[in-house]
Amino acid sequence: MLGPSMAMATTPVFILLALLAQPAAGQVPSAGDEKAAFLSELESLRKNKPAEFEKGRRVFTLMAELLLGRPGYGVGPFDGIADEKLTEALRTYEKSRRIPVTGNPLSFETVETIRKDLETLDQKPTSLPRRFVYTDQWAAGYVSASGTWVIAGEEQSFPQQTSKFDCDRRNGTCTEVTAILTSDGGGGRLSIDTDTYEIERWDEQEIVTKPLQFGCTRYVKRISRLQKTASGIRSTTKADAGCKGMDLDEKYLKLADGFEVYLGLQEAHNKKWQELTLIQTELPSPPGPSGNRKR
Repeated sequence: MLGPSMAMATTPVFILLALLAQPAAGQVPSAGDEKAAFLSELESLRKNKPAEFEKGRRVFTLMAELLLGRPGYGVGPFDGIADEKLTEALRTYEKSRRIPVTGNPLSFETVETIRKDLETLDQKPTSLPRRFVYTDQWAAGYVSASGTWVIAGEEQSFPQQTSKFDCDRRNGTCTEVTAILTSDGGGGRLSIDTDTYEIERWDEQEIVTKPLQFGCTRYVKRISRLQKTASGIRSTTKADAGCKGMDLDEKYLKLADGFEVYLGLQEAHNKKWQELTLIQTELPSPPGPSGNRKR
């Protein structure tokens, strides 16, 4: 749904949108820093490039129209011009989303929330493969597991993914292939990662890998023969500037059933629609029996 608005955007407007995009891995800027950068760039455009500023205003106004028009806020036409209908609709939206009520499509909190809501609504969940752990060839030196990795007690940054984990005792390695589906405006992008873990221990009951380093973090994976489960631990191992803002607590991973993950994502998607949709909460009372009406 961001396609029409992106077509209108020139480079300075892309800069504004980039300031609201997801931070790079290992970097978690504060909300205050993001807001300051956005407002600074916006003010620079207003003073130095007024024509680009007006184009930016229309882009963000159109984004608001596209979002609010879908769940029934009664805005339109979709022309990137903020009229009285859009201003009132924005106030209602801002109030329901518990952000500052401004009616202004250029408000930082409003732009950021609209961008995230558009992305959520446009990114419909994709069905994911079921979990499977194969241990029948354990004694022969081959074990395989597949499913979707989740972090215990937390939301995943990239929940739409599936992994296949194959361990070969003869080679002393476990190879993991992961397919990740990420949003890209109104569409999506599929990427494939392949990682090789050295095996630390393979006994009658358990396979444990050696730590594998990824930037600021490292992972250890584990497969249980008796429970037929795959799990892991992610820990932060560096404290340099590039790792600033990363959570230092260990994260516990579980290879979950992809279909159950999909159902959870679908439920969250439906809940978001319910949050954004205007519904009539008070219906008029139906007339009573004709014999009880006052004349």
